[in-house]
Amino acid sequence: MGYVVPSVFSMFPDDPATVNEGSGSAAILGSRLVPLDIFKGARLEAFTTFLVKQPFISILHLVAGGKVSTVSPSATAVHPSWRRASHHIVLASGWETNTTFALRNQIRSGLTQVTQSFAALVPGFGAYTNEADIVRILVQKLEREAIDY
Repeated sequence: MGYVVPSVFSMFPDDPATVNEGSGSAAILGSRLVPLDIFKGARLEAFTTFLVKQPFISILHLVAGGKVSTVSPSATAVHPSWRRASHHIVLASGWETNTTFALRNQIRSGLTQVTQSFAALVPGFGAYTNEADIVRILVQKLEREAIDY
């Protein structure tokens, strides 16, 4: 026998209009796809030094292994860097709603600069957001080199 919910609000014990727990905050992310060999030898030392010195939150996502690593070279549904990446590294920051626009712009600019520095550690690899950003240099490079995308 089914159950009829009289209102979506009946599923919550408190009236949402009277609860004052605050809300989420804005976040901004920068990311790079990285190969497995960044975790070996001199590249590992450069990578760990970068992670320790940069001021943002670092999130490391393991994305390789099994069928993920055996994508056909002619596949077109995935950014080419995903085909060679072992990890997706995300750098994150954010601000509260009362943060001034000047400080928000500093945070944005800082994250962009740090993400660009990170890109220098993994030449030839992209970022997840490149899939949607047609003005980025990497996407233009992919088009010029006619890499199967």
